[in-house]
Amino acid sequence: MRRFFYIFGVKKYLNNAATVANVSGEVSYNTDKLEKEFLKFVRDKMNMTGLKLFKVENNGKNTEIYLENGSRKTNPCP
Repeated sequence: MRRFFYIFGVKKYLNNAATVANVSGEVSYNTDKLEKEFLKFVRDKMNMTGLKLFKVENNGKNTEIYLENGSRKTNPCP
């Protein structure tokens, strides 16, 4: 799996979503940034433009997540 990260450059995208790295080596990720970086990775490395994610919240609401001009956009689903 480690090789996969280096071959496809996933590490760069994951690092962009990292929010906290302390001396113990623990890293935490901002979910919004991680979703954006995942969509950018798929667009840039897999040539899949227009891909959308759908997020299901704990309250039962669904949200569509997509990139528009490189920015993360959301749209509530009915």
